[in-house]
Amino acid sequence: MFAVLLAGILSFYYIARAYTLNDKFSLFIGIGFLANALIDLLHVIISYTFMDEFLFLKYFIPQTWFAGRTFLSAMFAIAITAYPTLSSAGRFVKSSSAPLTSSTSDQQEAELSSSAKYSTPYLQEDKQKQVKIPKFLVASLVLLTGVSMFVAISSLFIIYPGSVLDDFPIHRPYELPGLALFLVALIYFYKNQLRKVMLSIKEY
Repeated sequence: MFAVLLAGILSFYYIARAYTLNDKFSLFIGIGFLANALIDLLHVIISYTFMDEFLFLKYFIPQTWFAGRTFLSAMFAIAITAYPTLSSAGRFVKSSSAPLTSSTSDQQEAELSSSAKYSTPYLQEDKQKQVKIPKFLVASLVLLTGVSMFVAISSLFIIYPGSVLDDFPIHRPYELPGLALFLVALIYFYKNQLRKVMLSIKEY
């Protein structure tokens, strides 16, 4: 339940931020936490109801973990790798993914300050165009949502092959895709120096 509450709070924050700042990057993160909170809530309700059904919970719990964590990690990977497309600040991320030097950071901060100070309806219109979500990302979001919800709900009735391996070093191999996606998101986060970009935006 603590995980459900924490994910719910984060989801509310990021979705509110997305609509306030017209930042689709935050929208993807918020949707990821929202879906994860809903799947974890299903996990809590069913686990409490069938507390004495050990064999059922042995497979149900890892399968819902797989659905929720894979969806969240996929949203992280999509949002971070597509940051230049999804965020109004994406134009400050170099397509070459070169590290930001002090001179480029100063230039970016100057551009941010200038755009904030001299914003016009034309600039606002241009900003709206920059944060439009591409169709393939929308399709990916719909597909991932459908698959994750199907896996979570079908776990009530289906035991997926190899979801729990007692005699294997990796007991829950279905969690490996989620781990791989989290690593992809982490690599791109540091490769594109997104922390520096976000911090420079916060100042304005």
